[in-house]
Amino acid sequence: MLKAALAAQLLRGAAPPSGRDSAPPAGQHLAALAVPLLLCVGGATTDAWITLPLATAAAADAPTMPTLRDLFATLAREARAAERGLVAARELCAADEIRLRDALGRAAYSALDVLALLRQEIVITVPEAARTLGLTPPTAGAAVARLVELGIAREVTGKARSRAFAYEGIVHALRPSAVR
Repeated sequence: MLKAALAAQLLRGAAPPSGRDSAPPAGQHLAALAVPLLLCVGGATTDAWITLPLATAAAADAPTMPTLRDLFATLAREARAAERGLVAARELCAADEIRLRDALGRAAYSALDVLALLRQEIVITVPEAARTLGLTPPTAGAAVARLVELGIAREVTGKARSRAFAYEGIVHALRPSAVR
């Protein structure tokens, strides 16, 4: 993270231009590309998904590069948001498991296995679930249908064949706007 923050500071280059219609300096564009890449390569993230605000409007006419403190504050905010999303997803999984057990009784066994697979994969197909879990396709299909009936899974392809099902609650819990 320190390398990424230092790269942002070093790449900013010359002083920012004045005037509203001026483009940001090339260094800001390089920093916008370098910071997520360095975070990913350095192991701080597993994907270059994080976007840091590299130009802030300190004054209406003069965009400036953020300080190291600003960059670390942004990283901390993103980390807190990710943690809240993971906690929400974990709580949702526990609640869905309880709801599944209560609603299905003995039929919950295969549905719980499919739910565990959905937690890992987020999106599955019935043949994939059957193959991965060692279930027959009809058993896996019935388990997925039970999850759909309870509103835990949702069909996302809109097709009659080769349908895929998503664990919609986790998708919503991890959505950036939901965890801010």
